[in-house]
Amino acid sequence: MVKPIDEFAEISTARKGTIGELAVIQDLLPFYNVYTPVCDDKETDLLVQTKSGYDRVNVKHISVLTSKTSIHLRGVKHAESKKIDVIAVYYKPVGIAYIPFKSMGYPKNINLAIHTAHNNQQKDRTFFYQFMRYPEFE
Repeated sequence: MVKPIDEFAEISTARKGTIGELAVIQDLLPFYNVYTPVCDDKETDLLVQTKSGYDRVNVKHISVLTSKTSIHLRGVKHAESKKIDVIAVYYKPVGIAYIPFKSMGYPKNINLAIHTAHNNQQKDRTFFYQFMRYPEFE
């Protein structure tokens, strides 16, 4: 199987992060007030104002699938600090998934299927598309 070309291979991780953050801001700004920290070295990339308060959002820019059919976020560092409410996963070919990280109990590993598995497995499979609307905690 031919491995997909990573169009972002030559771009720094800081620039990839900025691209992801800007995509999330563009997606959310028509519906929410979105704030960016002057310095985002404390895990929070964005603050999103909802009807019930503010959500701390961390943005992950994914440029290639981890496996043939899905994205895997392993060892999510925010699971222990509990400083993030939502993880926004930006995958350009599909869009943005907003993982309700806090309400899911801060999982250390997150798997998001992009395509159906070859064996058509549906049980215990979480699809990226399930999270394409921003979650409001009310």
